[in-house]
Amino acid sequence: MRHKVIYIEGIPVRLLPRKRRSIRLSWDRRERLIHCFYPRSLSSSILKEFLEKRKRRVRELYSQSFVPVESALLLYRGKEYRILLNIDGNGQDFIRDDFSKTIKTPLLNDEVLFFQRWRDYLKREAPLYFEDKIRTCEKKTGLKTSIWRFRAMRSRWGSASAQGGVTLNTLLVMAPGYVVDYVILHELAHLKIPDHSPRFWNEVEHFMPDYRIRKAWLRDNGNRLLSLY
Repeated sequence: MRHKVIYIEGIPVRLLPRKRRSIRLSWDRRERLIHCFYPRSLSSSILKEFLEKRKRRVRELYSQSFVPVESALLLYRGKEYRILLNIDGNGQDFIRDDFSKTIKTPLLNDEVLFFQRWRDYLKREAPLYFEDKIRTCEKKTGLKTSIWRFRAMRSRWGSASAQGGVTLNTLLVMAPGYVVDYVILHELAHLKIPDHSPRFWNEVEHFMPDYRIRKAWLRDNGNRLLSLY
């Protein structure tokens, strides 16, 4: 049975009751609509009130969703690149020109394949973008791990395991360098302090006094990355 779809200012939102304690809104690329995950026990009146107060967030999620068409703007290392159709592709899925800020691709006629191959491309680029930043941050903080993993994730920028390993979201290859630095520092700090207590944020601020600016970029632009999962 398909779950109910409502419309907020003309934007489709699918209501998805789950066994959870909070409400979360996210863009679903496959359905081209907003998913609203909410606790099964939540009353319809409280859910309606929540969505009324989150109209701006719904608009942001919808407007930031990426559609692979010619001349669409795609982020790469924090810069906007214009997508151009390249019919033969020269055997390559993506040809990036850093001077003209364009990315040529033959995949615009196959949306599913475009997203799949773009995630593959970011996975190949991730070590080139992340590894020097990791070494710099480890040296700066004195915190380090021998286990770094890079993979695409639907809703998290990174994670630190109890075993001391750190995973970074490869979609961060699309973000500016100073934002990636923040995520790396954030996860390294979790090796020392596993929660988000004031002590944790003091640790982050000690090494990165302007972390709030970097964190705000993810808040304001994060869906431009996550919508390509």
